[in-house]
Amino acid sequence: MFTREFAPFTREFTRFTREFAPFTREFTRFTREFAPFTREFTRFTREFSRFTREFAPFTREFTRFTREFSRFTREFCVYREFGHYIQLVHLFA
Repeated sequence: MFTREFAPFTREFTRFTREFAPFTREFTRFTREFAPFTREFTRFTREFSRFTREFAPFTREFTRFTREFSRFTREFCVYREFGHYIQLVHLFA
C-alpha cells in the first residue's frame, strides 16, 4: 500500500535523475580534467605559504628599518629646513 502511494514520487525522481544524468556526467568529466590544475594550485599555495613563513623575519626587519629610515629622513628634513632658516637669518643680519 505504501509503495503504491509512493510510486508517483519514485517515477518522478527516476525521470529527473535520467534527465539530469548528462549534466552529472559532464560535471564529473570536467572535475577529472580540472583535477591536475587543482593539485598544482594546492602545491603552489603550500609552497608560497612556506616561503612567506620563512621570509617573515626579513620582512619584519625591513619594515623596522624603513620606519627608522623614515623617522631619520623626517628629522633630517626638519634639521635641513632649520639650517636654511639659520642661513637666511645670517644672510639678512
